[in-house]
Amino acid sequence: MARPHDTIRRSGGWIDVSDLAIGVALLALAAVIFYDAQRLAPGSIYGVGPSVAPLMIAGGLVLLGLATVLAAWRPRADAAAEAGGIDRAAVVVIVAALAAMIALMTLGGGFVLACTVLFAGTAWAFGRRAPAADVAIGLALALVVYAVFTRALTLALPEGPLEKYVQQALDPLVRALRALPWPW
Repeated sequence: MARPHDTIRRSGGWIDVSDLAIGVALLALAAVIFYDAQRLAPGSIYGVGPSVAPLMIAGGLVLLGLATVLAAWRPRADAAAEAGGIDRAAVVVIVAALAAMIALMTLGGGFVLACTVLFAGTAWAFGRRAPAADVAIGLALALVVYAVFTRALTLALPEGPLEKYVQQALDPLVRALRALPWPW
């Protein structure tokens, strides 16, 4: 049996070196982001400052890095059988969806529509064939992300026609939440 060039022999099977390298790189990136987030100025009186988002991203990268390292370290009985070619059509669809997202954000389509297109395109590239459901799921996720980033984190995202309606719908909700007596 010929072994792929990016594996090494270990008792019980083969270890994927490229997966191991990606996992270690993710862990290193998490360490850099964590270090950089610690150097940011303290947050506001509400406890949410500029370091919260980078720390959450660093935490996610740690989880992904550990999962990738563990997956790479898991011995595989037949590394050659797992080796598959790259699905070039899927790569083209994902790149096209990403280009569409960038174009929509740049040309005024807004964050919500752009992310919906990216989600639906990526789902299609991964083999899911339910475009209406994918658009609905992508729209729901994009709306939640938009609301969290613009209202909770007060960050500006590219606005388009949909975002104006979302802002109008969120204004009464935000006013009602601010009127509630909070215990802290």
